[in-house]
Amino acid sequence: MAFALFESATIDLLIHLAIEVDPSVVVTALVITTLSFACFSGAALVARRREYIYLGGMLSSALFIFEVYFGLLVFAGYMVVDAREIIEKAHLGDMDYMKHALYLFTDLLLYFPAF
Repeated sequence: MAFALFESATIDLLIHLAIEVDPSVVVTALVITTLSFACFSGAALVARRREYIYLGGMLSSALFIFEVYFGLLVFAGYMVVDAREIIEKAHLGDMDYMKHALYLFTDLLLYFPAF
């Protein structure tokens, strides 16, 4: 809970600046982020077991090299990998819902400001 509070405080200035420029920017970014998050989570749900888990190392390298140019696509990939890892952990008995939600929340926080 405290993590969400501090993270929201860090992007508060960014959102206020975007609202001053054009209020529809925040709504558009929220809608696009929500739809993208749902689509990539759905892709992780219908994927075969362990299909996306092995992408974690390659995505970390891609983030370092292509952060400026391909950051949006990389974070979308992280959403798929993390969602798939959570599903795998749940199949193995790890039912820590708070930790799993925190993984997805951090993905969402990294993805939203990219718009």
